[in-house]
Amino acid sequence: SACNTSTDQKSNTPKPSADTTKFNPNRTLAREKAKRDQPYSKESAYRYIETSPETNMWAAMVKSSKWAKDAVNGAYTILTPTNEVLKAWDPAKMKIVRDPVNHQKEIDNLIGNHIILTPITVEKMGDIKEVETISGKKLKVQSLVLTNRA
Repeated sequence: SACNTSTDQKSNTPKPSADTTKFNPNRTLAREKAKRDQPYSKESAYRYIETSPETNMWAAMVKSSKWAKDAVNGAYTILTPTNEVLKAWDPAKMKIVRDPVNHQKEIDNLIGNHIILTPITVEKMGDIKEVETISGKKLKVQSLVLTNRA
């Protein structure tokens, strides 16, 4: 019979084929992970901010909040200050960034007010007058400053 294995002479057990065209789930998973971890991943809003060097501080705060699962798995808009903006916060406010465990309520409130329930494209952002956040708060949009990555 035609078989794509050979036999180990010492133990008389079949050895796997060296055929490299076969599906290898480990190789596929590693390739997918590498793609997800590329800077500016477009897998989700959360993956984008997590893999962006300009916003990874905010991503760490999102991850430590009670909204983490929602942000990672949901189709939301996440309003994200850059690391530069966060570093310019007054020292009292920066305590929550540096020590999220002892400031859980503040982190949850802050992050909850920065996740909008609806996915919004950059083109539609300017037309929005009010948004509802994941924490249930309604925010009026007064001005909009966007940075765009090509």
